[in-house]
Amino acid sequence: MRRLLLVCALLCCARPRQAEPLAFLELQSEHFTLRTDLAEPQAHQAVAQLELVRAALIAASTWRRPTPLPGRLNVIDLASKDELEEFVREGIVGFVTADAFGERILVMSADQSPEEQTVLKHEMAHVISNEALLRNPRWLSEGIACYLETLRFDRGAHKIYVGEPSADRIAFLRAHPVGDLGSVFAMGSEALSLSAEAGFAYESAAWLLLHFLANQRAERLEAFLARLGRAEDPRQAFAAEFPDLGEAALQEQLAGYLAGGAYVSYSIPEPQVDGAASSRVLPRAEVHALRADLLRISPGYPRTPERTARMQTELSLALQDDPGNPLALELSESGDAEAATHLHPDDWRAWVLLADRNQNAPAAIARAAKLAPDNAGVLSRLAWAEAAAGQRKKAIEHARRANELSPGRTVHLDTLASLLAKAGRCDEAIRTEQRAIEVLPDTAPPDAAGELRARLSQMETRCGRTPSQVEMEETDAPDTAPVRKSCGEPPRLAAPPKGTITAEYTVREDGSVAEVAMSGSATEAVLRAFKAFVRSCSYQPATRGGKPVAARIRQDLSLGRR
Repeated sequence: MRRLLLVCALLCCARPRQAEPLAFLELQSEHFTLRTDLAEPQAHQAVAQLELVRAALIAASTWRRPTPLPGRLNVIDLASKDELEEFVREGIVGFVTADAFGERILVMSADQSPEEQTVLKHEMAHVISNEALLRNPRWLSEGIACYLETLRFDRGAHKIYVGEPSADRIAFLRAHPVGDLGSVFAMGSEALSLSAEAGFAYESAAWLLLHFLANQRAERLEAFLARLGRAEDPRQAFAAEFPDLGEAALQEQLAGYLAGGAYVSYSIPEPQVDGAASSRVLPRAEVHALRADLLRISPGYPRTPERTARMQTELSLALQDDPGNPLALELSESGDAEAATHLHPDDWRAWVLLADRNQNAPAAIARAAKLAPDNAGVLSRLAWAEAAAGQRKKAIEHARRANELSPGRTVHLDTLASLLAKAGRCDEAIRTEQRAIEVLPDTAPPDAAGELRARLSQMETRCGRTPSQVEMEETDAPDTAPVRKSCGEPPRLAAPPKGTITAEYTVREDGSVAEVAMSGSATEAVLRAFKAFVRSCSYQPATRGGKPVAARIRQDLSLGRR
């Protein structure tokens, strides 16, 4: 959950860029695809530093997988902060999102080297922890990422310093102490709706908890992480390894740890890496399409007619230079997809574009998979095509491979869970869908969490399992339950539905309703009507320790109940 408001404290001088504004290079190293307008010598230096940062993060993660999984991270490195601010609001020094094809990309500027990029270290730490931990609750994922984002490189001494405290987080926590550890542990997809300040507060609390455990209970932390690597329930695993750390005891020890100031850090040798990379000049059409995609994303900027017009201008220039450019055609949501496959037969994106516009056409997606056998997005699409053709075993194999190549991505976990459920493999399907919810990114659409919870509820109901949301409520019950204040009009139906309709939803701290998931023996139209009714309600929120907290509710509905 890396917050976008990452204020840059120290800026280096901008690195030399290409003389031609639209001159971009693409470099491919073992673990990165870098697109940049840096001059070629500086571009090669940047990709070698990316490899070094990755290797250092892995070396600092003693609980990692023995052999890291393959796959490349896409990075866009603009030569200066001024260039970056064309696409992001001032003060944002980097961000992670998905491009138009769903590929994860990290965008930054070369005003800071990769070794200094906090957002780079934070997001790569998420990737590494998701590789190793089959269960990765949000507090742990954020704690690990915040712990590793302070990695410091001493190139002269050839050492990496791990665990150095963040002065900003310490100052914040001393001014705003953690008041409710229960909410830190319980935080799930509702983190998506946190403000920038609330998100920083949550990350800081998670960092303090992880830093304390790493320094005061290192052996038990390693054992806890090993349990999560075996997919054990996070709450039960924590209780097993830290039986003396109930909420009150942990709260007291964290306060003492924060006040004491004895934060332990250590050094490791600088890893040796091969920073070799191939390079090519990006065609002008691809640069225009890349700029259009960045204008589409534009974190911190409102979506205005002016920015939309600039995006359309870039797309027009791209398609003028290359009518078959796959990225431009994907962004334009029009044009001839077959032109892309004709002009770019060796570009997997062209075949994905054709497949997506033809109901995941099997022949097109199979061609994409031949061209990009290690692309997780392609393999997920291939899995769905195989499932539709009745090839259930192959579909699950390819869905697993997608998750190996791109661990911790909600979209791929959800695909695997859905296919496992269809195959009757209930336990694994439910665990996988729970993890899909755990790792839901900040950039997810507002309704994504509710849709995932609905699918999880359907899996649990079909498999005869006790819903996980009920278990969560019982384990972490608030002091007072939410009290309904008002609702809109209930659904008006020609005939009552057969059987029970169940709603699961979150009552937020402000009393509003979110993450509504419906299940029951009714038509989709009826379930949508009940969903709208549940969303219309407002509540006096639940409380814990006298403070409002979010609460998850499971409720049976009937036409006569308000």
